[in-house]
Amino acid sequence: MQVLDTETKRLFEMTLESTDIPKWDDFLAFLNKRCLFLENLPSAGTKGVISNGSGSYKRVVDFHVVPKITNMIPVNSFDISHIVFPSNVHLADPTFNTSNSIDALLSADIFFDILKDGKYKLDNGNLILQNTEFGYIISGNTSRFSSGSLHCGLITEDFETLNDTLKSFWEIEEIVPTKFVSDELKKCDKHFLKTMARNTNGHFCVEMPMKDNDIELGQSKSTAIRRLKLLERRFVREPHIKDKYVEFLQEYEDLDHMQRVKEEEPGLHY
Repeated sequence: MQVLDTETKRLFEMTLESTDIPKWDDFLAFLNKRCLFLENLPSAGTKGVISNGSGSYKRVVDFHVVPKITNMIPVNSFDISHIVFPSNVHLADPTFNTSNSIDALLSADIFFDILKDGKYKLDNGNLILQNTEFGYIISGNTSRFSSGSLHCGLITEDFETLNDTLKSFWEIEEIVPTKFVSDELKKCDKHFLKTMARNTNGHFCVEMPMKDNDIELGQSKSTAIRRLKLLERRFVREPHIKDKYVEFLQEYEDLDHMQRVKEEEPGLHY
């Protein structure tokens, strides 16, 4: 908001219907409309002639008239009595060190058109003199000439409130992702916390979760019996495979990973 001109800021504040922080999309939409309006305004321009003191350089220029170009340049006046200028140097602005307003701003094509040969470095290279059609212009670092320091800051009595306001400004349009957790996953988490333990070997153990409702697998018993008979025929051909298979099943039973079914439940096969 600080970079908006006074009129644009006033018009935007008029569009606000409450004291809540405006949405970023609404602000951008307003700026787009404002830019379209300003682009369609008739240009308040005029023609003028720029020339040097001797009249050796003249050029007709289209000027756009505005209330203000920029702030005072330089910001603070400074002393240049200790600077020794070459005797052949004629300054385009002899009072360049005095804070004053800017009368005109020339475009880049005009700036490079008025440049001429001739350049000097003064004050250990801090200042540069460049020759132009209007005389020598000067540029460089003038901070060492200033008697005081410039500070730009923000003072507030309630920093926490300001911080919360800025945080809300950036988060107001943020979409917070919602994580969907099913009932089944909740039961798994609860089962893990309930049954997780550490054995004497330092291993973490947890019981295998089982579904609450029995699952009907259909007529799978006949298929299981057929596969078992195929496996038994293989055991006849390869006795060592049978020994390993029996050893494996015995280990599972000893570890309580499975148990023998004594009575068959009708309709359910696993």
